[in-house]
Amino acid sequence: TKRNLQLVQENVSNIREWFDSGADEMSEIFSKFGHVWKSGQFFISENRLCLKYMSGDSRDQITASGLHNFIQQLGFVQQENQEMAGQITSVIDQYQLLLDIVAMKV
Repeated sequence: TKRNLQLVQENVSNIREWFDSGADEMSEIFSKFGHVWKSGQFFISENRLCLKYMSGDSRDQITASGLHNFIQQLGFVQQENQEMAGQITSVIDQYQLLLDIVAMKV
């Protein structure tokens, strides 16, 4: 309708920013996943599952709550990249299995 078109026109810069930030966030997730796939290792710290990986020349790590968020993000973007879908599924499956093991030991 005419009113909806007017709202879009009035907010076009906000809409553009929203799409751009979403694209940037997705690129960041795929980039981080690329590093995780190449060098990632799950480990347990204080009875919580974490992940360490190499990013360029530096070693990064994702702690428990950040790891949960990262795995959720991977689940959301998994279908966006068919080439990585199998790799993402593998990491998610490993995460779930190890999370179950850690929960049994606590």
